[in-house]
Amino acid sequence: MIRIGYVVEGWRDRAFVHGLKERWCRGAELIEGHFRGSTGLSISRELARSCKELLAKQASFIVALRDANKEDWRDVRDRETGRVPEQARHCTVYAVAARNMEDWLSADLGYLAHQLGIPVEDLRAGDVRAALDRVVGARVSADGEDRIVGMVRAAPLKHWILSSPSFEAFYEDVRSMAQRSGTCEIPNERET
Repeated sequence: MIRIGYVVEGWRDRAFVHGLKERWCRGAELIEGHFRGSTGLSISRELARSCKELLAKQASFIVALRDANKEDWRDVRDRETGRVPEQARHCTVYAVAARNMEDWLSADLGYLAHQLGIPVEDLRAGDVRAALDRVVGARVSADGEDRIVGMVRAAPLKHWILSSPSFEAFYEDVRSMAQRSGTCEIPNERET
């Protein structure tokens, strides 16, 4: 069995990873690493510790996922990738959402509006995070996580890839690692 470890910043990120697992690698077991801190020092310290713990738990792969917030996602990814311990670099994908996870979820506003049951104009005119908070919930809940998992599992990833360079980079990294290892078969989502 494939064991995929992951390190994320929040419950929506966790649900996002679970949704992709359901879509691409249903037979895999997910192993959650520690949630990461909010300062540069704690991120560096906790990322290294989490990667080592996940390897000790026999994770075949590790996905580290965080938000860029107000920084350029490429700069964050380059800097943070360097903080992955040497023994985990060969099996770790470090992904950074352009601002936050909501950017990836809203890469196709029509799809997200349909999933949330609200007019697409509400998403164009307002804050996507606020809409998700209102419809899915602002705090962690099983129902909220299940809803995000379902959205990601059925998402129009071709649109996400074409609309979000940071999601495209994550998709390419994950697909490349899966192809090299021969484990999960991640389809060419650009053709779907």
